[in-house]
Amino acid sequence: MKKHAYLIIAHNDFEILENLIILLDDMRNDIYIHIDVKVKKFDFEYFRRLVKKSRIEIFKKINVLWGGTTQIDVELFLLEHASKNQYDYYHLLSGVDLPLKSQDYIHQFFDKNNGKEFINFDECVRNIVIEKRVKYYYFFVGGYRSQNLFYRYFTKIFNRISRTVQNILGISKIDEGYVYRKGSQWFSITHSLAKYVLDQRENIKRNYRYSFCCDEVFLQTIVYNSPFFAMVKRIDEKYNNALRYIDWEHGNPYVFKSSDFNNLIKSKALFARKFNVENIDVVKKITQHILNEL
Repeated sequence: MKKHAYLIIAHNDFEILENLIILLDDMRNDIYIHIDVKVKKFDFEYFRRLVKKSRIEIFKKINVLWGGTTQIDVELFLLEHASKNQYDYYHLLSGVDLPLKSQDYIHQFFDKNNGKEFINFDECVRNIVIEKRVKYYYFFVGGYRSQNLFYRYFTKIFNRISRTVQNILGISKIDEGYVYRKGSQWFSITHSLAKYVLDQRENIKRNYRYSFCCDEVFLQTIVYNSPFFAMVKRIDEKYNNALRYIDWEHGNPYVFKSSDFNNLIKSKALFARKFNVENIDVVKKITQHILNEL
């Protein structure tokens, strides 16, 4: 029996996470969840009891900061922990994502496309936009989403001045041997690629230390500069080649509502993001729709 690992990064809106776990609960799946250490209240036992068929592990290890390398750290942490059990596919999701299809459908899809890698590569991104994230040292990134307005302002101003100074001094962290690529951080990849990425952990830490938003760069860059790029499955670009329905045209990204239900379940995508508790109705409708198919 082929098995999949679901790697979930969560920090809020845990009612959605509850529905996500229920929909992933299947004897062919194991679930690995990381809860941000900033979360003060989380009922570990309640969420563990949600699963009846899967094995679930829940961690609270890393203080995940938007824009910083901790986002890469948590991906590698989950990937490393899950890969010890060697799964056919590893799916990275956030805690505010949902599957749009049943587990039978999802497993049949990956059986049919066995060996293919599902990773998003942005098509029209200038190198300067990508390199800006890698080239300079960003010593303060935690402030970009801080509730403290002074710290947020200080972070932006400091990093802007720091980039200018580094540019004048000719400082660069760019590895000239790489072509840098960018895309969505969410993926579905094989065990072979997972191990290939993990084998480069030290290089990843060295190359992306003090970088900015490189959770959207490091995997794409590794894959593009490797034989695995030939195995990247090309799919309708609307679903970003990673099988995720993410709407960047109407939001950052757009949060789905009940009125989007039909479009979601009729789409070719296997997963969708993002959802929130203010629009929990669509989450419950999708959950019930999929459970009714079982």
